[in-house]
Amino acid sequence: MSAVDRRWWMVIAVFCVGMFVLEVFYILEYRSEIQNYVLPTGHVYRSRIWGDGLVYSSQANYLASGEGLVAPLPLELFGVVQQSADHPPLYTLYLAAWSLVGVKSQVGHMLVTAVASSLTPLTFGLLGRQVAGRTVGLVAAFFGAFLPSIWGFAGLALAEALTIPLAAMAAYTAYRTLDRPTVANAALLGLFTGLAAQARAELSAYVLFAVIPLIVIVLRDRSWRQRLTMLAAAGVACAAVVLPWVGYNLSRFEEPVLMSIGLDYSVAQGNCDESYSDEYIGYYWLACMGDALEGTGLTYVDQSLGAAHLRETGVDYIKTHRGRAVTAVAARIGRVVGVFHPLQQARLTSLIDGQEPWLTNPGVLLWYPMVALAAVGHVILRRRGRAVFPLLALIAVTLLAVAMSLAVLRYRAPIEPVVAVGASVALVSGGRWLAEAWRDSSTAPQ
Repeated sequence: MSAVDRRWWMVIAVFCVGMFVLEVFYILEYRSEIQNYVLPTGHVYRSRIWGDGLVYSSQANYLASGEGLVAPLPLELFGVVQQSADHPPLYTLYLAAWSLVGVKSQVGHMLVTAVASSLTPLTFGLLGRQVAGRTVGLVAAFFGAFLPSIWGFAGLALAEALTIPLAAMAAYTAYRTLDRPTVANAALLGLFTGLAAQARAELSAYVLFAVIPLIVIVLRDRSWRQRLTMLAAAGVACAAVVLPWVGYNLSRFEEPVLMSIGLDYSVAQGNCDESYSDEYIGYYWLACMGDALEGTGLTYVDQSLGAAHLRETGVDYIKTHRGRAVTAVAARIGRVVGVFHPLQQARLTSLIDGQEPWLTNPGVLLWYPMVALAAVGHVILRRRGRAVFPLLALIAVTLLAVAMSLAVLRYRAPIEPVVAVGASVALVSGGRWLAEAWRDSSTAPQ
């Protein structure tokens, strides 16, 4: 390894340690107090985290104790054992592994999430270096370590802490395959795409938006035999990660469940009178899911039956409000990309997700200059003849998922590496241009 490479890895290591220290400080200083949460049933639930974070942490402990993947609240409040597929399993399995060795508290789960999340600078650095060189990689790693829209997820015990680095690795292995089209690289691409999908289900669409087009179309200078071999390698690696989960779901529910039932819940929450209202158009209403299940007897039975009912209810609502549905989808996308009610969206994020406004608001404000720089960076890459579709595919996957589900700021997590790398390209290119201009002016004849 050259001295330049050693220095590069040392800086990356510093960024990873810096991110971990920042997350640990945030968790211990701001996320360790127990709060009272009042449920619609009237129960008061005491917890440090809420929403999806509570589900992940509690499910991990039940899984480690041999209860299986069950829904925590029905079990704890009513003694109902309900098999659950609210989310893909990767983050829950990660926490469960720590639960098995004694790390079972919510604060403990936050801290071990910070361990995994602190790899984000490394993955951003690898992606940036593969796309445009070492310096871009270092700048991207800095963004990955210290952007407030990234490092706060560990303190909420959310799967986005794994989603972001895995999305970056999926894009990184796509560029590796593009630059060195080998069966091994194609297999790595399939593997990391599968792992990313096991963190957030919508990332399975990266297969359609990036993996297949890359191997079949972009690498058309390779023979069909070579491309089919690479495609098979990617498919086998991806399937090895995903299919065991799919098979497990098909064996334990009455109605077919593949990756998760999260989309069914989202369809019900995002398509009702409240979420189509003028004030909150494009947002979601959690109570709409409860209203749709009320009187059906499906609340605490087989989860797939309730999910099927919610999906049917939501689709029926869309059909009877077609015009408003189109507006709602546009509003969802607008909220997530920051061009529709951004201040309201930030307030709702703090209220619903429980994230402190001092952390949410800077993340929202920094989004705009970062996106502007990223757009410039992607133009620069295109003018250099560098493909950008492996990055843009993550944007397409994210926006499609938002259009079909909910307007939640953390749902744009897979876009974070795209923005960081694009902004890094713009900043490094701008810095080099200024340096050259300065040299030219200093050497000009007087």
